Amino acid sequence: MATLHLSAPWIIYYREVQAMFKHDEQVHVVYDKAENHLKVYVEDGIKAAALTKLLPPTRNFGDVSISITVIHANRIEVPDDSKWSMEALFNAAFEGNAAFESVHSIPSVLMGNPIAYVIFSKEVVQYFSDDLGDYYGIHSTLYENIAQDIFVGLGGVFYCTYPDETGLLSCRGEWP
Repeated sequence: MATLHLSAPWIIYYREVQAMFKHDEQVHVVYDKAENHLKVYVEDGIKAAALTKLLPPTRNFGDVSISITVIHANRIEVPDDSKWSMEALFNAAFEGNAAFESVHSIPSVLMGNPIAYVIFSKEVVQYFSDDLGDYYGIHSTLYENIAQDIFVGLGGVFYCTYPDETGLLSCRGEWP
């Protein structure tokens, strides 16, 4: 009988992070299987600081946890600036990444908490995931779906895809 070797959820998470930053030449994502550790090497110090704040230090998948570390390429300690807004964090983390369009904040909408809309480019993203529903084992999705999975615990942050130029932008003056 044939044995299926499906990708573990933490491997799929690694592939999602890798897919999110595939257009960013300053970010290199490496999974260390022996240590069950996801390492994100970043060439720019500001980008490294922003990603350190956006990515969780650990991610749990049932009984398995992986560590996630953002490492500045020059091993320089990046100062912690806790006064960054979500808009500033995402702008710094995605500067130069073709997957990212923009981020917009709306201050004090609900009970004084600001809302940030992170907008990604309109592109189908594919990565290998042993998807049994796909002949090639590929998962096809949007950047907004990947962002929802990899950036967890960020209150008031919503992810979306830049709309089609036909029709959808005509209502832009209505919201927000």
